[in-house]
Amino acid sequence: MEIELCVASIKALRFAKNANIDRIELCQNLEVGGLTPSMGLVHMALDTGLETHVLIRPRLGGFFYSEEEFNLILNDIELFQPLDVKGFVVGFYNKEKLLDEKRLEKVRNAAGNKDLTFHRAFDDLADWKTSIDILHKHGFKRILTSGLASTIDAGLQQLPLLIESCQGKLEVMAGGGVNAKNLSQLVSLIKPNAIHFSGTQAYIDIEDTHFNVPRLEINEEIIKSFLEKIIG
Repeated sequence: MEIELCVASIKALRFAKNANIDRIELCQNLEVGGLTPSMGLVHMALDTGLETHVLIRPRLGGFFYSEEEFNLILNDIELFQPLDVKGFVVGFYNKEKLLDEKRLEKVRNAAGNKDLTFHRAFDDLADWKTSIDILHKHGFKRILTSGLASTIDAGLQQLPLLIESCQGKLEVMAGGGVNAKNLSQLVSLIKPNAIHFSGTQAYIDIEDTHFNVPRLEINEEIIKSFLEKIIG
């Protein structure tokens, strides 16, 4: 079972470098679910030697994108594609929450031979069973899912069916609200191909500034306890 750490800061990068992590999903602004990281952060990740998958998400909110927003997605993929990133993490659908095959093809072409992961937009899709075949057709390697629900806790019962449906087509990576309780069930009973988590908690700087806002930062002890449950 592989481990993917969602990394959105320099501190998280440093920790991931020294921990037994299989790969990272690199992003910024975890407070809104993660957005496309800066070029500088991507270079810092690559300098660590970690297997790096870059989230491409142009804004917060849902995943029905305008033509301009989708072009931004393509531009960002093309910007990072020549670098030594392992893959890209994307997700989008049309107004009916169905996959747009023309857009999937454009993403596949822009990504070249890089891995493609379809993120938790999958849990919003109106027809997830057909979507598995479509994503496989367009060369996606895996999906990140909470079991067709808003959190792992809510989707735990659906995950075995999803894993069975994806066999031979897509890897299933479970994520979205992973905690100590559901992690034990994931590892011992459900056994997805991979588990994705950030291990963060809300944090406020002690700096005296008008611009101080809560942000999510990694909690190393949480991540260490997760790794012990997974690796043993």
